[in-house]
Amino acid sequence: MKVTTETVATREVKLTIEPDQETVRESLRRTARRVSRHRPVPGYRPGHAPYGLVENIYGHETLLYQTLDDLGPRLYREAIEEADIEPFSQGQLDVESEDPLVLTARVPLVPLVELGDYKELSIEPAQEVSVSEEQIQERLVQLQQENLEYASVERGAQMGDQVVASIVGTADGEIVVDQGDTNLDLDDDLTPPGFAEALLGVEANELREFSLSFPEDHDNEELAGRQIDFEVVVKSVREVIIPEIDDDLAKTVGDYENLAELKEAVGQVLEQELRQEAEQNELDAALEALIEISKIEYPKAMIEQEIEAALDNQRQRLQQMGFTFESYLRMSGETEEDW
Repeated sequence: MKVTTETVATREVKLTIEPDQETVRESLRRTARRVSRHRPVPGYRPGHAPYGLVENIYGHETLLYQTLDDLGPRLYREAIEEADIEPFSQGQLDVESEDPLVLTARVPLVPLVELGDYKELSIEPAQEVSVSEEQIQERLVQLQQENLEYASVERGAQMGDQVVASIVGTADGEIVVDQGDTNLDLDDDLTPPGFAEALLGVEANELREFSLSFPEDHDNEELAGRQIDFEVVVKSVREVIIPEIDDDLAKTVGDYENLAELKEAVGQVLEQELRQEAEQNELDAALEALIEISKIEYPKAMIEQEIEAALDNQRQRLQQMGFTFESYLRMSGETEEDW
């Protein structure tokens, strides 16, 4: 067997395989015997029809491609060994010539990394970390927000309240918004603008109808720029109770006797987080410095594999959130290629 290689791209070669023709002929004869055994030729015992007759009946190309189902993988493995190359992934065999048989394959190779003189590298070490009182207070405020309580009230809704409501929105006679019981915090973050204000004063078991327009640049193209007629049925109105940052909060969030113990624990956690961040930054800087002085080559197939892995991960994340990737693209206004 004759094997030649030609570099056709970065870390990718074209492998040309010219197998021993006697090997090919013998493989073709075995294929013909197998075919005539399963589909006997009239006048001959199964598997004993002359090769030429079987070829005339079924065609040389049919026998050749059935032969390659068995012979191809072996020829490919032997060619890889003879060429002394290390594939990154499987190459696809193509028939360049049928008679004589010549096969080709574009084979991506494993990445090539030539390290620079890393012993001469130096980076700034991670700085000592310290936690400020302001950082501790910010974390306490987060804990405060994570432990909000809600109490139903017998009054009209106010800004800052939370309502439980079902929402139906229509445009041009078509339902474009349909949400069952949903918790809505009445604040400026609700969309479209004016939605929270439209619910001010509403009481439990009340229907509120109003029309609002979504911004032109809204993420959902189906809603962007459209005026929607809303029907909102409010099931309950809740007052948000914000706990004080005190000993009671400390006992609520963990096994702490008082606020002082909670602040000490928060400070320790923050210090550990800051130290880990500083160490990671140090490692990242070392890696970047090493990359700068090193030669790294990789095949296109490696990039495509990374893209497919990222795409699969995104699909799984969206599925867990109840979305499809296609609906996500429609909402973001992107194509798969854009993403």
